[in-house]
Amino acid sequence: MNIPQPIVDAINTMLAPYGRSFSDTSSQAVKKIKEPRFLNLHDAMLYSGLKRWNIYNHARLGHFIWKKMGPAKRSTVLIEKKSFDQWLDTYPRKQRETK
Repeated sequence: MNIPQPIVDAINTMLAPYGRSFSDTSSQAVKKIKEPRFLNLHDAMLYSGLKRWNIYNHARLGHFIWKKMGPAKRSTVLIEKKSFDQWLDTYPRKQRETK
């Protein structure tokens, strides 16, 4: 989709005081995110196989980087995937006995 030149000129005029300019992204390759940087609590549970309370407890102990976003009662927990992976590598796992 091409954006009409008068609209591009108007946008560039508005952005000029900030040292920015508009470029039509339809003509450029858009970088796609291959792997998310953060996991929400549900995704972390599915990813690790751990229970919700277990992830919360280890988060409070500071074993990996996490943030609470939003108001207290409706907040979303975001867990940094890189630090979560590093912690999972050190997390003790029970070995199943094979008969």
